[in-house]
Amino acid sequence: MLVATVLVLQRFQQVEEDRRAQIERGLTLQKSAAMRARIERELNATLYLMNGLSAYVSAHEDLLEGERVEGVLRAIYRNSQHLRNVGLAPDNVLRYVYPREGNEAAIGLRYEEVPEQWPAVRRAMEERRTVMVGPIGLVQGGRGLIVRTPVYLEDSRYWGVLTLVIDSESLFDAAGFSESVDGTLHALRWAPTTDPEAPIIRGDADVFDRSPVIQQIAVPGGNWELASLNVEAAAELAAGSPLLRVTGWITALLLAVLAFLLVDRRIRAAWQALHDPLTRLPNRRMFRTRIEKILRGRPANGGRLAVAYIDLNGFKAVNDTHGHSVGDRVLAEVGRRLSARAEDGELVARLGGDEFAMLIERAESDDAVRARVEELLEGIGSAGADLAPDCPLGAAAGVAFHPDDGDRIEVLLAVADQRMYADKRTAPEPADD
Repeated sequence: MLVATVLVLQRFQQVEEDRRAQIERGLTLQKSAAMRARIERELNATLYLMNGLSAYVSAHEDLLEGERVEGVLRAIYRNSQHLRNVGLAPDNVLRYVYPREGNEAAIGLRYEEVPEQWPAVRRAMEERRTVMVGPIGLVQGGRGLIVRTPVYLEDSRYWGVLTLVIDSESLFDAAGFSESVDGTLHALRWAPTTDPEAPIIRGDADVFDRSPVIQQIAVPGGNWELASLNVEAAAELAAGSPLLRVTGWITALLLAVLAFLLVDRRIRAAWQALHDPLTRLPNRRMFRTRIEKILRGRPANGGRLAVAYIDLNGFKAVNDTHGHSVGDRVLAEVGRRLSARAEDGELVARLGGDEFAMLIERAESDDAVRARVEELLEGIGSAGADLAPDCPLGAAAGVAFHPDDGDRIEVLLAVADQRMYADKRTAPEPADD
């Protein structure tokens, strides 16, 4: 019962913890989704400018000249607060950069000759789509995301590559991205499917190892993963678990005690229904049930059994002289002595008043059974010597045999009762020692 109670409470505790975790995870998911939306908003607003620039180059590639290009790049640059610079590289040679100030040394850069930049440019060419890398450290300071879009003309000729350098710090700050926001930790990395090393973009890499909520963010050339973890909820769950566990164990203990008391009460009730409360011997009901069970299971040639009725002689004088309390103590002592002398295959019971009975399952012969009954009664005479020395006790007994005297319990008990009374009439009164 205790084990079952503990298991039920542990299951309840687990369900409760799971329910709370699901609620907290739902709240974290809302915060994570909001963060993802802000990052996508800031990033897409900047990338939209790249699409406009690509369309312009495709339509005016024969009209590109310094002043005209500078005006276009200036307009794009001023329409985004996150751009560090924007450049055009026809035939993969960087010829136009805005702003020029601070970027003069980059003019004329051939991407094929720069090992750090050529793989991304080549990938954009091969996949014919925009590719983003980073954040990487910038020469001008800070960190930046490098976005490259290959430009193909209407006749499918490769023109060159467009490059945006996005100030990642500015972009994430505008998105409200912080390692901890309203008790929630955030971390951002490239998805392992995009980059097996999954480099961290922003935040603490440990967040990904703590069962966070994961959001996918599609970016040019791959995916980012946004991990969000409600540390306050995790702390509350961690703190609540021991409390819930202690409460569960206390409840389990109380339920176990209650279950024990209920079971003990049922056991006591069952015991009391089959035993005499004074002598603690089996009562008439249990005695009859035991004999009936033996008779039902005994084969036709299963041998003999004997039933003996025992009635005390001189017991009425004990009650009359010393009162019923002493009489009860004498009966208890008689029962104790009879029970102590009973052997395997024998059952002693109190039928009521000063009447006792004995079942002998293996009745080898009449003489052996009667000798056994006489042996059992030898101690009765001294049972009340200390409590009522002036009231000597004796006993009369009658024995019935199965199947000789009958094959039903009622018949056997009636025969044994009759023989006991016959013995009682012929027996002398117990002598006063």
